[in-house]
Amino acid sequence: MDRHFLKTRYTHSSAPALLAALQERILVLDGAMGTMIQALAFDESAYRGTPWAEHPVDLQGNNDLLNLTQPEAIKRIHLAYLRVGADIISTNTFNSTAIAQDDYALGDATQQLNSEGARLAREAADEVSAETPHRPRFVAGFWGPRREPHQFPPMSTIQGLAISHLTSSLLTTPKRQLPSSKAGSTCS
Repeated sequence: MDRHFLKTRYTHSSAPALLAALQERILVLDGAMGTMIQALAFDESAYRGTPWAEHPVDLQGNNDLLNLTQPEAIKRIHLAYLRVGADIISTNTFNSTAIAQDDYALGDATQQLNSEGARLAREAADEVSAETPHRPRFVAGFWGPRREPHQFPPMSTIQGLAISHLTSSLLTTPKRQLPSSKAGSTCS
């Protein structure tokens, strides 16, 4: 691993501890957040919570929204992964992009979803790190373009790309949707 890259790319205060941990052992990343959420079998009302009780679109399946409506459950999942040995947990923010949230008519909630997802993961990591100070835990931002993989039409022509309802430029999400380091860094 290129230590110079890590030192210049990541300047968060946990970077030295991360570098030290990488020198000592193989770090373990958490598992599938979606699988753990599905096991909780939340219904539509659990996804909606009070803020979106009257929202015109079905919200069940919008796992990132649970950062706001069921934060205790998301934090418990993070804690479970950390307590069984994960060194790094990923934020519950894979679909916290405007393009993914537009499927639920919540594209304007991306900043809040990302910030809360980062905060919950950071709190869990800090809690378990305090229990075992000799073994700090880390948080990695987890962010994808949308719920389903994007595929261009199976045409080899420019016209094929033109008829696709999604373009590569549309899949490039603005940086402003990510939480700032002051709001709760996802690279810590």
